[in-house]
Amino acid sequence: MSADGTEPSVRNAFLLVALLFCLLFGGMTAAVAAQFGFDIFTLTAVLIVVMIMLAVLGALRNPPGD
Repeated sequence: MSADGTEPSVRNAFLLVALLFCLLFGGMTAAVAAQFGFDIFTLTAVLIVVMIMLAVLGALRNPPGD
């Protein structure tokens, strides 16, 4: 068990689901930008996806210590 009381495989599964969600949301944002053009809302969506993805990737790369 890790320090937060969850199994590492469960933690990784949740983080991978979060990463897949970010990739899906980023793909949908790119599709909207291609169809309707790039505007302030698209920029905001891209920034949100990047911030969430950086946090998820950081959590995947740096597991909690035992």
